[in-house]
Amino acid sequence: MNIVLPAATLLALLAVACVGERSSPPSVAGANCTETDLAPAATAEQRQRASLLFREGMADVAACHYGDGIAKLNDARALVPARNVIFDIARAYQESGDRPSAIRTYREYLDTGPCDGALVAPVLAQLEQAEAARRSSSPPKLDLRACAHRLFGEAMIEIQAKRYEAGIVKLKQANDAVPAPNVLFNIGRAYRDAGELEKSVEYLRKYVATNPTDREDVEKAIARTAEELRAKGGTKP
Repeated sequence: MNIVLPAATLLALLAVACVGERSSPPSVAGANCTETDLAPAATAEQRQRASLLFREGMADVAACHYGDGIAKLNDARALVPARNVIFDIARAYQESGDRPSAIRTYREYLDTGPCDGALVAPVLAQLEQAEAARRSSSPPKLDLRACAHRLFGEAMIEIQAKRYEAGIVKLKQANDAVPAPNVLFNIGRAYRDAGELEKSVEYLRKYVATNPTDREDVEKAIARTAEELRAKGGTKP
């Protein structure tokens, strides 16, 4: 239930960027080419704004907020149409399950003549083949489980490194994507390790409310933490 993932399992989870028949673009694609402005006559202000939108968009995509992230990446592209941004938009569409948009954007990327075209072309071909095979079926639904698994794995790495704040943020993002009792437990435990006892009790109580099999043990842990807070002069949570 509340087990830190083995390294092999974690690597497998981090490799799952897509669900079902979707496959991840190779990690080197879009990364080994020099970033090239396709319309370089942009002002310094436009470049600064585009850079901010790009960073925000990639953060949203990493947190599974695909709609917001892709919108910001497209806004950045409109300001400064850099080749690498087109690739990242295509990959975000693919991860979100929007195969037609991913196909369209990968084609746009390949039309720019990137140096990694030979790597990206098979990804596009696979998507086109899968789309053709499922053309008569209903469009794929967004499944956030893979993203939640990735965020959980990243969170546990942060927490093991005692970077509790970053780890807790990722755990909360994972729980927002796919609510799960064990994630609530791990948030509570991380808050306790960080010394934030009241927050720990808050999330452990949320976990207990799901009626887990170890409810009695966790309730005892909550009681001990409440006693520890009183001993430190804090308020009873």
